[in-house]
Amino acid sequence: MLFLIAICCLTLPLSALDNESDKTTVTGKIITIELNQSTNSPVEVTLRDISGYRLLQESLQAQQGGQRKYNLKNLPAGMYYLEIRQGFKVSTTTIAVKDINATVIKEETIYRPACSQKDVRWNVNLLLLDKDAELSIYDSYSELIYKESYDGQVNVAKSYNLSKLSPGTYQAVFDIEGEIFTESIFLN
Repeated sequence: MLFLIAICCLTLPLSALDNESDKTTVTGKIITIELNQSTNSPVEVTLRDISGYRLLQESLQAQQGGQRKYNLKNLPAGMYYLEIRQGFKVSTTTIAVKDINATVIKEETIYRPACSQKDVRWNVNLLLLDKDAELSIYDSYSELIYKESYDGQVNVAKSYNLSKLSPGTYQAVFDIEGEIFTESIFLN
């Protein structure tokens, strides 16, 4: 059994909270991404179709240039998802491509969990900004050993005492409004 022993004040690195966010604009069928150059984190850009098929995946360094353009002229009409991952930030833009233009339908930003471990203490910080999330922890046999939900919270900062668990590898799965993040926990 997992025991929550303390609420602590962990903070995400400043890059995750940076007010200079990436900007995505669409003109005709050209997508322009303005990259946040204030961090040194690599940038992962992925474009998927509505079925999840990856049409483009590119790794960039933010300092390589402040702007990147993608031409969607050869894509058939439909819905597409542009995902930009940099540091703790995951931005997803839903784009509708029509005959002669594309339109941004929805933009959403989620922050991945910040986790750290020291011996039997496992610390979790979730910047949720009123999004719903769920934490599930599985043992090495894929058996669920712990589950916790966070509904509409801004920030969750917890420290878990794992001393009652057997040595081994555990998998923590975070579901933040459908976006899945995994973290491994190692106990000697």
